[in-house]
Amino acid sequence: MKSFEDLIKKITEFYGDFKLQEKLSSELTEGTAGGGLVKVGVNQLSEIIYVNIDDSIFNKHDKVLVERLIVEAVNSALTKVKSNLAQKMQEIAKKILELEKEK
Repeated sequence: MKSFEDLIKKITEFYGDFKLQEKLSSELTEGTAGGGLVKVGVNQLSEIIYVNIDDSIFNKHDKVLVERLIVEAVNSALTKVKSNLAQKMQEIAKKILELEKEK
């Protein structure tokens, strides 16, 4: 599979749980950089939902630093998403095994 999103789609198709993808798209994780000066919100499908840059950053820092902070915040958020997805996949795998045992 190419990505977690593809895996989620396959599991959704297999079990008919169409609300799973909707739930993942609505759960937000926030990554920060520069002590909270840059914040990035990402859903559990790794889609960037928002970027918030504190106004003070433009008065004190140059463009290159702001760009680095944005990249850092995005990577921070995506790392959290990967961790969340790994946990969710373990929960789904456990449920699948339980269903198989019941058969």
